Amino acid sequence: MWSLIGIVLISALIAGVLSRTEPQVAAEAIEADLSQGAVTELLLARNNAPFELRVPSTPSGFALERVLWEVQRDGGGNEIVIDGVAVFSADLYYSSSTGDTIHVWQTNNPEVERAGPPIDPASDRLGPPRLIDGVEWIEWSGDFQQGAVRQLGTRLSDGITISIDGTVTFDELGSVAASAVR
Repeated sequence: MWSLIGIVLISALIAGVLSRTEPQVAAEAIEADLSQGAVTELLLARNNAPFELRVPSTPSGFALERVLWEVQRDGGGNEIVIDGVAVFSADLYYSSSTGDTIHVWQTNNPEVERAGPPIDPASDRLGPPRLIDGVEWIEWSGDFQQGAVRQLGTRLSDGITISIDGTVTFDELGSVAASAVR
């Protein structure tokens, strides 16, 4: 029973909607119009992020398709600020011509860690740890209608939580993860 619930909740996180659907938080979500270019949206996200937005290298053949970012707001429309910093998250979506996908999610929201699994992609209760270039990542995988999805999650010393998931191998995800924290 727990694993079924966990898979459902993790799939919501992987889809990048969990941080935008909390009922007590209204969020300003901005989605890149692909006709204007995801790169333009990425620049906007970088300019608005209160932390260094990590843009990893991806395997050959992958292209940035979509960027979503948000500054979370309370019911009154005010930015949610914790320890003097606005709560922010960003999703970077990449795809290849073969149909493989890579999704990179990052946030400075400390509530993610307090929520624990399955919401927290860096929780060691989700799967085994994997050391990649000196950084511990938590490895998780599941099967969905679109096929096997693999995920690596970590929390960096600056409090940023990063989740990298996709339909590629763990070795390919590991390369993306290593480039995200260099």
